[in-house]
Amino acid sequence: MDLTKKGKNSARVLKRAQILLLADQGYEDGAITSMLMVGESTVHRARQRYVEEGVELAPLRSPPKGREKKLTPQAEAFLIATACSNPPYGRESWTMQLLADKSFITL
Repeated sequence: MDLTKKGKNSARVLKRAQILLLADQGYEDGAITSMLMVGESTVHRARQRYVEEGVELAPLRSPPKGREKKLTPQAEAFLIATACSNPPYGRESWTMQLLADKSFITL
């Protein structure tokens, strides 16, 4: 893998690759944090991913974790269309509450 020399990679991917390279050269976490100006937790997570997933996957971005989307694609399209339309009579713009009320009534 030649992440640090060519191609288009995100800064995070390059940072993780640099962390692993420095760790492989024997630098301790404290030295790596000051050399690359990253937090200790960043170094720890990069090393942890290396142990768990191997050198090929460690620098790459993990799939996002978290909650499932709350809106279906149709509901999201409706919300966007509503927000881009003219606001109700007597209002200058849509508010979050107006959008929420409109979404629940129409869906």
